[in-house]
Amino acid sequence: MAHDHRNDRADISNGRTGISGPFIRRPIGTPLLMLGLLFVGMVAYPFLPVAPLPQIVMK
Repeated sequence: MAHDHRNDRADISNGRTGISGPFIRRPIGTPLLMLGLLFVGMVAYPFLPVAPLPQIVMK
């Protein structure tokens, strides 16, 4: 059974694409979201807890 591609554009313009719809209709949102996540990650990175290496006692 072949897929009818004639309604694909109508689905995008009607907003029936689910969570990906806004990113398809407005492609500038995807790089902005990526830059925002990168910025949040860079700001949060120094606040991650880092445990010191354990002291190993040789017997």
